[in-house]
Amino acid sequence: MRYILSIILTLILFHPVRSQTDYEAETLRLYYEQKWDSLLMVGEKALAEGHDYFYMNLRT
Repeated sequence: MRYILSIILTLILFHPVRSQTDYEAETLRLYYEQKWDSLLMVGEKALAEGHDYFYMNLRT
């Protein structure tokens, strides 16, 4: 039980955090590649994490 708890805690603590710059680059790439479904999913995830700015809203 302790082993499982330590694994879960490690995964939570070292979960990669994406920055606004990461979302900017990914949404721009998806926009240029015209992958609209993926763009919408990434944009919604970014908004849910609090990354909200003009160009993100324009693309999604």
